[in-house]
Amino acid sequence: MTSIRESLLDVLQKFSPQWIAKNQSLLRLNALSDSQAEVLTRVISREFSGNESFSERDALINDFYSMDQGLKSMISEILASVIPIQSILENKKSGLFERNSEAEAIEVQLLEKNGYQLSRNALNTSQIDEIKIGIKDVSFSNRGIFHVEMSGGEILRRIEDGSISKFNGANGDTFWIKDIDDLVANESLKKIAFDPYILRIASDYLGCCPIHVQTNLWFSFPTFSEKNNLSTNAQMFHQDKEFVKFLKVFIYLTDVDNENGPHVYIEGSHLDEAHLKGVPFSERISDDLVANYYDPTRIKVLLGKAGDIVFGDTSCVHKGMPLKTGYRIMLQFEYASSLYLSPVKPFKDLEAESLSSFGLSPSILKKVTQNYSTDRLALFESLESNQVLSEPSFLIKLMRLLKRYILRENIS
Repeated sequence: MTSIRESLLDVLQKFSPQWIAKNQSLLRLNALSDSQAEVLTRVISREFSGNESFSERDALINDFYSMDQGLKSMISEILASVIPIQSILENKKSGLFERNSEAEAIEVQLLEKNGYQLSRNALNTSQIDEIKIGIKDVSFSNRGIFHVEMSGGEILRRIEDGSISKFNGANGDTFWIKDIDDLVANESLKKIAFDPYILRIASDYLGCCPIHVQTNLWFSFPTFSEKNNLSTNAQMFHQDKEFVKFLKVFIYLTDVDNENGPHVYIEGSHLDEAHLKGVPFSERISDDLVANYYDPTRIKVLLGKAGDIVFGDTSCVHKGMPLKTGYRIMLQFEYASSLYLSPVKPFKDLEAESLSSFGLSPSILKKVTQNYSTDRLALFESLESNQVLSEPSFLIKLMRLLKRYILRENIS
């Protein structure tokens, strides 16, 4: 019978013999626990064989608990040994941002230390306006008891005339993009997602060629401070566990101060993760309980101007602070080292013209756009349609709605 170690070596010899040949590789493999060796075997075999694993996420989600910093770094090294990232983007000119290799290296170092880092670059007013024009016809919807769907242009118009306030609280705290493919196809957003500066930071932080896995945008408005509402809108402390290793790029499209929903994170908590303290993945932690796990001096609030860019590893404990006034528009890109157990829907194929415009080598381009596959999208949607989704009943939603109104009346 083949042992765990033999299976792992077989997989690595097949897919990454160059990494095995390096000094200390075998010693490092032997230092892994049996559970880590099993996880590494699964990750590498799925990653390089092309076999999908998004259908296995529920069954294998505990694999992420075995992925300490050492194992995540090892996975990145193995991936990079097959598709090297050295100098692929370091000196490539950006059409959007200033390039400076030394400054970018410092940004990555601080990101590795703290888990978040404010970019020295930012979008300008005309670039923000271009994005707003691009989402004018894109559909957004809320998650309240009474479903409301509006175009980005309608939301912006209602913000301008003040009528958006009637959706706040019970039914419209946040309007989420209905179909992310609408954003992925947006030319302005593609330029950012595949910009050499953005990809350089992502590749250096991940330690391997990044895979673009998400372009997202949402509108946030003042909300009731009720636990279910805050949890639904990601406004309670939690950590994400979406991929083996991942990085998000947050861009404020509006000025953000303490009153209108700054992003908040616990500095360095991507290293001493919440799950290491007994908090299950994605479980919400109240502000009162955070001090049980982390020194409050590590809580950092990210205020910013429209256009500010923040790189963040959201395996850090984090939240969006509930809005008190005004509104916030957040743009987000995400990059992952591997699609192992991916929770995100694949994108449609990119047209050949877009692919050629990125100026990447064929092997790098194939990796960066690994999540762009109409065939994978069809498989994902087929599996999704065959599953019974656990949605709260109308009665439960109604009870939550009544509770929120009662709380509001008691406060006012």
